[in-house]
Amino acid sequence: MNRVALPPLAADAIESGGGLVWRRDLDRTALPPTPDLSDGQRRVLRACLEAFGYLGFAGTSIRDIAAVAGVQSGTLYKHFASKEAMLGTLCIIGSERHLRDLTSAILSAGTDPREQLRAVVRAHVLGHCTYARLGWVSNKELAHLSSADLKHVMSLREQMSDLVVEVVERGKSQGVFHVINQPATLAAISSMGVAVAGWYPYSVGVQADELAADYARLALRMVKADDPEVVA
Repeated sequence: MNRVALPPLAADAIESGGGLVWRRDLDRTALPPTPDLSDGQRRVLRACLEAFGYLGFAGTSIRDIAAVAGVQSGTLYKHFASKEAMLGTLCIIGSERHLRDLTSAILSAGTDPREQLRAVVRAHVLGHCTYARLGWVSNKELAHLSSADLKHVMSLREQMSDLVVEVVERGKSQGVFHVINQPATLAAISSMGVAVAGWYPYSVGVQADELAADYARLALRMVKADDPEVVA
């Protein structure tokens, strides 16, 4: 069976699997800092992002990953026990980093729930811009995680959700948020940030900081915040 040719893992390779052009100012296989992983492990994970993003987890073979990483197939098993373990590591790395970023954003925003929501939504959007391929793969391939890794990732996601729920509840208790349907509103705020990973890498003229600020204003409108900037 002939395999689909994978694009090279190189700085000047910007064509994606779907024929769209990946932004030159965005690292297609960006990973957060991982001091506990070796350079070899990071190289394998970057290759996984390339292959999973192009072929999907189920459509990617160990040979595909090895080809992108520029190593022999057997070398991969020196770094990870299986393809499933590689995916699990990617999802956990991404989720842990995102949780830290959201937590830091809220803690740095002061005590006003409006500023906290603005900050956490900005961090949510910026994370999916900076680590777009990681976010896309992590969300798309959850069904292929081991039960242990899935439990870990879902726990991290629940913590992220709790952070935003707490901000919204504070805003409601202080009378500055007027939420009609809280579950639907929170789901919409989360989804619009996650969706950025699917289109931002192919956008033209869209700046991540401006996009994050615009999405933050949208989120404040969704909770009907009493904030002059929201209607400005």
